[in-house]
Amino acid sequence: ENARKITTIVFDKTGTLTVGKFEVSKIISLQKELNENEIIRLASALEQQSEHPIATGILQKVKDLSITIPAPENFKAITGKGVEATVEGKKILVVSPGYLKEKNIAVPEGFAANDTETVVFVIVNDKLAGYIALSDEIRPESAEAIKTLKENKIKSILLTGDNNKVAKSVSETLGLDSFFGEVLPDQKLEKIKELQSKGEFVAMTGDGVNDAPALAQADIGIAVGSGSDIAAETAGIVLVNSNPRDIVSLILFGKATYRKMIQNLIWATGYNVVALPLAAGVLYKQGVLLSPAMGAVLMTVSTIVVAINASLLKVKNVSGEKTKDEQKPEVISEAKPETKEKPASETKPKLEVEDEFKEKAEPEDKANAEAKPEIKAVPKTESREEMKSETKEGAKPEGETGPQLEATAEMPSSLTPEIVTRVHKLYEELGREEVKAVQEWEETQKERPKPKTEAEQKSKDE
Repeated sequence: ENARKITTIVFDKTGTLTVGKFEVSKIISLQKELNENEIIRLASALEQQSEHPIATGILQKVKDLSITIPAPENFKAITGKGVEATVEGKKILVVSPGYLKEKNIAVPEGFAANDTETVVFVIVNDKLAGYIALSDEIRPESAEAIKTLKENKIKSILLTGDNNKVAKSVSETLGLDSFFGEVLPDQKLEKIKELQSKGEFVAMTGDGVNDAPALAQADIGIAVGSGSDIAAETAGIVLVNSNPRDIVSLILFGKATYRKMIQNLIWATGYNVVALPLAAGVLYKQGVLLSPAMGAVLMTVSTIVVAINASLLKVKNVSGEKTKDEQKPEVISEAKPETKEKPASETKPKLEVEDEFKEKAEPEDKANAEAKPEIKAVPKTESREEMKSETKEGAKPEGETGPQLEATAEMPSSLTPEIVTRVHKLYEELGREEVKAVQEWEETQKERPKPKTEAEQKSKDE
């Protein structure tokens, strides 16, 4: 209900207006004895203890380079500035440009980051060893959300701990009213208070632990669902889909709801102001009297009008998010080309999964196996595997699906250890409920009479 009062919305950048998925774009070493791989290896030792999107980006790059991550000791977080720890006897710090400025550490010659890059510096034994540049993609929905806010005369402000160049670039790209860069967590709280002192009704949107104080201070705290638990607990509203355009939806919804409340109150008040005097006989001498029966009818009509008016409440869908059903065809279409390249032997595990859990081996001829549409689930499962390998940290490299099985005398000739391993992998991916659903569907298919082949039909005719 209070969302209708919002005059200014303050956005955190990472994970709110941007996707929050950092990718390493540059690794620079400033010491001859340390190469690029060594710089990111030492940095990853500290970042594996962090949940920040920058840490996720660095760890993903280390995984891509197949570098072994050493174990850190005496790990310590430097609030709003970075992390430090001891790695292999060396004191390592991974810090922001603000830390260098605070400690009067000179920025290396030739250092230049573009306006879309976030840079972290690596310090080894109190000496600047190098830096890592990462880039984050702006959410495609953000620009439209800001545009709609402007149309509703609501100010939008960017509040980020990132450097001023990046903050300015994002602000200009999205068309925000203003921005604050290089802001520490405690300073975010002060910025919210400053806006409130100017008479603004402030909403704060964020996703991280460092956003929690500002979320609590704001008149309305809005947490992004994909963010930290403490941010969600502190905020009054949680965006389940992590879509900035949902912020616009909740404001429009608040305003529309308030309008309906006022309309219904006006109707109910007006009805009683007119009907009660008539029922009391104010115009009795003029021959106008509202009988109890007519009063009951009008009361019913009043209730119906209020209900109909409330049901007319509609909010324009500005989220633009596709539902799961709408997304499925895309996944299937991506997997289809793989179906053509798959040998027939690789489509059998789907049938073997059914046999394993039904405990009834019902072999089927090759023609029927090829005709079954459930075989298409194989490439679909593989597409899930590919997506998992891209998004999950610490996932097993491809091929490491578990202990290798050896062929035994009891194993049928149609099976191989690879097929059995693949069956277990498919079952773990699909889950028991999905396998059960496929089994029930196949049972219904078996009960249907099979169409006769041309040879059988010709023999019958003869």
